[in-house]
Formats: sequence, structure tokens, C-alpha cells
Amino acid sequence: MMGMRQKKTLLSVLVAALILLVILILAAASIIKPLRYDRNLDAGLKHIEDAEFDSAINSLDKAQSINENDYRAYLALAEAYAAIGDNESALENARQVREIVPDNEDVLIDILEIIEPIDPLAAYFMLKDYSENFNAGRPSNEIKSKLEDMTALPDLPMINYAGGSFIKPVTVYINSGAMKYGHAIYYTLDGNIPTRRAQKYDEQIIISESMLLQYISYNPLGYFSDTAILYFEINYRLHNRLVYLVEEADEYYESTSIVSEREALRPLLEEANGVLEKDNATVDEAEAIYDRLNEMLGMFKQ
Repeated sequence: MMGMRQKKTLLSVLVAALILLVILILAAASIIKPLRYDRNLDAGLKHIEDAEFDSAINSLDKAQSINENDYRAYLALAEAYAAIGDNESALENARQVREIVPDNEDVLIDILEIIEPIDPLAAYFMLKDYSENFNAGRPSNEIKSKLEDMTALPDLPMINYAGGSFIKPVTVYINSGAMKYGHAIYYTLDGNIPTRRAQKYDEQIIISESMLLQYISYNPLGYFSDTAILYFEINYRLHNRLVYLVEEADEYYESTSIVSEREALRPLLEEANGVLEKDNATVDEAEAIYDRLNEMLGMFKQ
């Protein structure tokens, strides 16, 4: 039979073995946990790069659940949610980043790149909080410049077409690149005066029918510019009339054997086709070439 001393020795060995096992498990976890975090974070970032935002959110949620104190997953989640239009979730994750690293200016700039386009006022308050409470109340020139822009009165940016009459749809561009930081443009096409509840201008506006375009600029604090009011006419009827006339003139050109008629028609046909191919051909241009081509064709057919 095992003696008392042997039993105590065996118990001590078992306890030591158990302690060692726990230490090994904890050590392994401390190694595996960061690896799992990085693996899910990297997968989420790759999905964002590939515009696979739902998959990105799934991977980043896993990373965030592994380590709630690493801001990188929250920052990437803010970007992914903003990309799918879930602005509330984007803002929630951005605020979480600010709580984890409130005094890091580089991270703040990264947050602003995501948040400013979707909520300029939230971006303003983040900047204001950082400016007043961190870096000893002495923000960098970049932060001060952004804050000054956000509080400046908004200007009305230039547009490529100040209205007008055209024979087919035109693409309108507003020079948003010249606007101050945090300012945004809103527009309407239905006759209503634009406010911040109107459509926000992004890259372009397609004018495909006769309508009134009105646009306005706001700063994050709610101050706004004058309203631009521009009327666009899209005259499809004139476009179609010119198409039919060109087809008729082209048939006559191919059928006539009179050299002088062909020589007279050729430049007018080229000019008319040029107007039809032009992206922003105006009613005045179309009417001018229509009248000249129609008059010449009518004269030859007499």
C-alpha cells in the first residue's frame, strides 16, 4: 500500500502538473488570441478592398469580439458600414474609435475621412473636442484649418452649365472640389427649394428632361449659401427632326450624280452629324444646321 508520504508526493506532483497545464493553456491563448484577431482583421480589410462589405463586416465583427480594445477593427467597421449606407452604425464605430484612442491625431484624420461625407456635424464636434481637450489645447495647423473651414460661411460653387436648351440629356457637374472642408451641396429637380433634406450632390447630375435644377451649399453648423436656380430644356423633338433630315439628306447624297450637289451637301452633313454626336449640343446649334441643311436639300429636290 502507498504510504502517506507517497500520497502527499503524488498529490504535489498532480497539483504542479495541473498548474503547469493551466499556465501552458494561458500562454497558448495569449499567443493564439492575437493571431485570430489579426487573421480576422486582415480578412475584413481585404474584403473592403474588394468591395465585399457584408463579408468585411462579418470578419471585423469576429475581430472586435476577440479584442474590444483594439481600435483598428472599429475603424474598418466604420468604413464598411459607411460604404453600404448604414450611417448610424458607421458613426457608432467611429465614436468607439475615439473612445479608445482619443488623443491620436492620425487616427482622428482617418475617422474624419469616413465620417465627414456622411455627417459633417458629427465630424465638426469630433474636431472641436480634440482641439479643445487634447494636445494641450494646441491643435495642429491641419486641425485648425479644418475647423476654420467648417465654421466659414458657405459659398455657391460653380457649375459647368448655367442652364440652357439642349437636344439630348446633359451631364451637370458642380465644382464641389473647390468647396471648404465639411461643406456640402444639396439639390432638387422637382421645383422645391433645396434644404439639407434634399438630394446630396455626389459626382454628377443627369438632366434627361426639361426641368428646374436648384442647388445650395451648407456648412456643418447649418449656415447656407444663396440658391442657384437653373432651367434646362431637353428638346428631343428637334433632335429627332434633325436625325430624320440627316437620313434624308444622306440618301439624296448617295443617289445624286451631280457633283456640285454632293460637294455642297458633304460639309453640311458632316456638321449635322457632329451636332448629333456632341454631348452638349444646344438647340441653337441644332436649329442653325437644320435650317441650312433643310433649305439646301429642298432647293436640290425642286
